[in-house]
Amino acid sequence: MEDLLTHLFSHVCGQNLAHTWSPGGEWLPFCQRCTGLYVGAAMGGLLQYGLRMPPTSRWLQIYGLFLLQMVPFGFHWVPQNDWLRTATGMLFGLGLVGFLRIGSAGFQPAGSRISNPPPLRPSNGLPTGSRRYSRLEICATVGGCTPWRLISVYGLVVLAGIVGIPWLAASSYRWAGTGLALAGLAGFSLLWGLVAANLFCAFRMLADWVGVMRARFPA
Repeated sequence: MEDLLTHLFSHVCGQNLAHTWSPGGEWLPFCQRCTGLYVGAAMGGLLQYGLRMPPTSRWLQIYGLFLLQMVPFGFHWVPQNDWLRTATGMLFGLGLVGFLRIGSAGFQPAGSRISNPPPLRPSNGLPTGSRRYSRLEICATVGGCTPWRLISVYGLVVLAGIVGIPWLAASSYRWAGTGLALAGLAGFSLLWGLVAANLFCAFRMLADWVGVMRARFPA
């Protein structure tokens, strides 16, 4: 299993042993930054789909910051240690999953309204009628996830990952290495699945646009 994962990640990671964690004396199949990237992607998937994160501009800004922070660290403009490489990789993975999920779900900018909201029961707290509700309003009332609760839970999980992932990777427990390797594989699979979903959505949009153009300008 370890050899298979090492071979798999050799195509997407430099696997520099000087920058690779070895919990319990076993080398992980990816470097320290990729440890954060792929384990962070797995965490991001759990957060996105578990908390049903609303695709709003506020979250886009947060994901954008997670991606932009990689510029000084990825180009080695600032000194880095083992912990910092893993922590910045984790934030980058969270940002990637956030953006890719929004793209695959058909993101509507903030302030836009969905024309056909799901049916709401009176017990959900929203009055019935013709008014159209934003995604965030529906999430806050139907899902019970107020914006500040989402931000609080998300922030706590991020802080736990920043501390916990390097701690596990630096530990002497072999199970920690197995767990991180499997979590990294899950995050790797999720990222490629989201990329495929985004490509499918892009091709579908292109096909719809071509159909509209043909209908508007028949040969």
